[in-house]
Amino acid sequence: MTPIPKPDKPIISPQSRSGKHAKTSKKSYLSSVMLAMAVIGFGGFGLTKWVDGVGFPFAGGGDSLSDREIQARADNMDKINRLDVQVYDAEQSMQILPNIPSMNGALLSDMMAQASEYGNIRVAEITMWDDLDQDGDVVQFASLGTIQTVNLTNAPQTIYVPIKVGQPAKLAGINDGGGGITLAFMSSGQPVSSPVLSPGDIIEIDLF
Repeated sequence: MTPIPKPDKPIISPQSRSGKHAKTSKKSYLSSVMLAMAVIGFGGFGLTKWVDGVGFPFAGGGDSLSDREIQARADNMDKINRLDVQVYDAEQSMQILPNIPSMNGALLSDMMAQASEYGNIRVAEITMWDDLDQDGDVVQFASLGTIQTVNLTNAPQTIYVPIKVGQPAKLAGINDGGGGITLAFMSSGQPVSSPVLSPGDIIEIDLF
């Protein structure tokens, strides 16, 4: 599996959109990973407050897509369902797990025990961004009891999620800044555009 280059900073198929138009050393490397996660986690807490109670920080311009462009993105569903990303080994994963946002004590203890005894809990690194207008699109990534909210920007953002074989992660649309929620992922070292999402849409994703 091809490692994914690091960015500068660190649940049910979507409905058809065919008629929609208006949108280093191991130790030092892990230290960098955990520092990035701390920054992202802090920002994620504030964003959750925006989502749940107040509103969204961007007043969007909105994406604009032709029917052909919408269909081309929809045709990527199989690629999005299976993303080839950086997956850390059990030892590295145990160092990253405590720093994953929304990881509570009981959940962490269970995952650490499984990772230590069976090696079946790993951490995957996911890089994503809004590949059209930066208009306030928001998604959530859920995996093994953890939930991370991502306010999509044109600059790539990286999150770290716990994974287990046979239990796909879930990507959910939260807020549409205009013209549909648009994002892309790195997979096998190449960008892959997601189908256009609406709030409430959920996609299951196997990470390997």
